[in-house]
Amino acid sequence: PTDATLLQDGVKVITHLVRKIRQVASHAAQGFEDRTAEIKEKILSIAKVLRRRSRESWEEVDRITESVIEVTEAVVEQANAVVAKIRETGKRMAQQSKGRLQTAITLTGQLIRQAKQVVSGTRVIPDRIVSFFDPEARPIKKGKLAKGTEFGYKVRIDETESGFITGYAVYNGNPADDELLIPAVKAHIETFGVAPTAVATDRGFSSKKNESAVTALGVKRASLPRKGKKGQARTEHENQPWFKDLQRYRAAGEARISLLKRKYGLGRSRYRGLVGSKSWVGFGILTHNLDRAAKMLAKAAK
Repeated sequence: PTDATLLQDGVKVITHLVRKIRQVASHAAQGFEDRTAEIKEKILSIAKVLRRRSRESWEEVDRITESVIEVTEAVVEQANAVVAKIRETGKRMAQQSKGRLQTAITLTGQLIRQAKQVVSGTRVIPDRIVSFFDPEARPIKKGKLAKGTEFGYKVRIDETESGFITGYAVYNGNPADDELLIPAVKAHIETFGVAPTAVATDRGFSSKKNESAVTALGVKRASLPRKGKKGQARTEHENQPWFKDLQRYRAAGEARISLLKRKYGLGRSRYRGLVGSKSWVGFGILTHNLDRAAKMLAKAAK
């Protein structure tokens, strides 16, 4: 999303809410101008300019974005006037829409300030808002050339050898994988009272520190393939049958992740915000585990 398209989302939402207010308190919406078509035209202009992929094109994008900012500021000013007029009516629906409108105005104001920073030359902004509809979502770069940057939350899944998900965590941002292993093992210990007998991960979770830490926590066998060039001793260690068996089990876990995305909704959260996404992931995992238990019971009954 560009700063201009984020502002467009803000204008769309504000305009939609003012339309709803007009239905129950027409006087409050007097003087509010629908400028969504004007914004849309400017966004289309940006798309055309970006096809040129030159330095001059980026300068032109900044100029168009500045004009989008001006329009958005005017919309916010008119929306604030609508909010002020709603105070004169006691209609319940108008008051409810007023609350949502105030929230949209506040968020759009943040996006205006953010866009102004960008066009003034500050291209990197900490905790930058990347979604109007989910302001807490963060950009997540997967590190694969074929995968572009995605926006949302990172999920850690802990799976047992029987196919049950016994632990999970939803993270705001994109923490390094090697920071997630120890919390996962500690969560398992807290849930079951004992450390897992064995742990298998991909290279992203591996480090000397993690291998020592999980061993200290009581893990008997840690199949953590080391990153980079390996010496003879390390190569022999990773060629042991138990290490390879655990890696085969770990590879099968990729299919579990795919299943969770395809069948149980983990590909996209329909709830907004970090708290909402945690609930969505939790419901998906609960449903998966119930399905898994039902299938195992049915198989055992045969």
